Amino acid sequence: MGIIMRMREKFKYSTNKNNGSSFTKDLSNINRKQVILGSLTKLNPYYLAKNNAVMFTVEVGFVLVFAIGLALPTIPKEFASQTPIFYYEVAVILIVTVWFATFSEALSEAQAKARVDSLRSLEREVSARKLVGEGKKELIVASTSLKPGDEVLCYAGETIPRDGLVCEGKAFVDESMMTGESNPVFKDKDDHVIGGTRIASDKLRIEITAEVGRSFLDEMVSLI
Repeated sequence: MGIIMRMREKFKYSTNKNNGSSFTKDLSNINRKQVILGSLTKLNPYYLAKNNAVMFTVEVGFVLVFAIGLALPTIPKEFASQTPIFYYEVAVILIVTVWFATFSEALSEAQAKARVDSLRSLEREVSARKLVGEGKKELIVASTSLKPGDEVLCYAGETIPRDGLVCEGKAFVDESMMTGESNPVFKDKDDHVIGGTRIASDKLRIEITAEVGRSFLDEMVSLI
């Protein structure tokens, strides 16, 4: 559990450090049309009353001000201190304020979904070189069949099938898709590695430590 917590802090730090590039990547995966439609849907007063009382109050103010602007021509001039245009301008400012709030919320939701989809793409099933028997013979198996305690061999260019502990070897591991770090991370014996990352050089013998559905990647998805 302590390992997961340390990896989680590392993930948060790396994401903040590379916030600009990460944000740009997330935006490229966002359906802008869906964001706009979502922001307009959130203008529903029933939704705002339930989820955002402040913006609901502003929206009520928009309705009242707009109604006053419409009714102004029927009010005697001695009681009208402003022209209808003034009320319409205020009404526009109020509704635009509400829309910006709903747009920001819809964009945040879409960005979170894009990040989850990006992380989920790393969960794909890959082939793993499982070491079996006393002779440690290589047996090609699906990554989903691996269990804690199994040992696998990973060469340069191959994907680490599951979270594990380095038993033997030294190598650089590309964790950019997982943690946001641009440079490969050096891994040595007893270092922890993350499933879904890629070996950038040399090779590693790894002991699997995580069960299916309980990996570092699953922890990150649950946080988002």
